[in-house]
Amino acid sequence: MHFVITIKPDPAGAYLVDSPAPTKGLWLESFKHGVALKKKVPPLSVRTDPGHGSRFKDAIPNQSSDFVISPKFAEALTSAGVTNVQNFPVTVTDFASRRKHGYFVCNVVGLVPCLDRTAAEIKWAKSDPTEIFILRRLAIDEGSIEKFNAALPPEKRLKLFRLAEYTSFLLVSQDVAKAVQKAGLEGVEFRKPTDCGDFR
Repeated sequence: MHFVITIKPDPAGAYLVDSPAPTKGLWLESFKHGVALKKKVPPLSVRTDPGHGSRFKDAIPNQSSDFVISPKFAEALTSAGVTNVQNFPVTVTDFASRRKHGYFVCNVVGLVPCLDRTAAEIKWAKSDPTEIFILRRLAIDEGSIEKFNAALPPEKRLKLFRLAEYTSFLLVSQDVAKAVQKAGLEGVEFRKPTDCGDFR
């Protein structure tokens, strides 16, 4: 069984409108495409949004769907056997106190095509009927995940990955979800795929 990593905004919590990803120069790769970044990543920094709070949890929700996590969260993933990530340090400055906090932008390297198109509620883009415009309700095919991982050596099988058809969603295996929950992290939930969607 797999769950969706969900980081919900909290009125009292920190929130990022801007992405930590650089916007100038030639470095234009994304942290949410599920592929390894090969270029050198410059020092990253971002400020929290003044329309939200200043409570810093182990995961910071953001408009860009980047996976911004605390060192504690990163360590919990490593301890649970997740190896397919690139963690890039990012300095997050609180808009109110101007206090700086050390986080990581976690680039999850791995895409698994496992969308259950018949059970999911999908609005397709008018310009391209093969592109998802809105995913109102997610549904995944566990058999597709098993088949994908079965083709890999045991040490390369993915316990954390992005949904290939719609990379905003991060999926995690049940054993990793349980291990991370035991770490007592704040600001993250593990939800059943059918309870998730763009507006859920």
